[in-house]
Amino acid sequence: KEEVEEIVQILPANLKSQMILILYREPIKAIKILQIKNPHFVIEYLPKLQPIIVKPSTKIMERHTYPADMFFVFKGSVKNMNNDKVFNEGSVIGETDIIYNRESRIESFITIKECYLLRFDRETFENL
Repeated sequence: KEEVEEIVQILPANLKSQMILILYREPIKAIKILQIKNPHFVIEYLPKLQPIIVKPSTKIMERHTYPADMFFVFKGSVKNMNNDKVFNEGSVIGETDIIYNRESRIESFITIKECYLLRFDRETFENL
């Protein structure tokens, strides 16, 4: 992530935009919310996402903990442990705790199968 940000920052604006759209082509295709966002948003914030590969049956967010981040599910499936709702590729999870400025999470999430997640930290989200 940091290496990509460093490379992208030294490029001229037009090459920077093209490179980001090429590097993140697959996540943009998979995550619907990124398709409807202004291209400037995508170019500015996609490099700030932290890619994470998570093994099956791993708890990625736990109820009653501080909501420090949210995730885009790029590949795999995640289950809400409170209501058994399944979130598949393209879903966003954990964002409501940040949007509503909660002090602790109201839900827990666990991976069903190996997942490729894109982590968006709270500070970056709040600076949108």
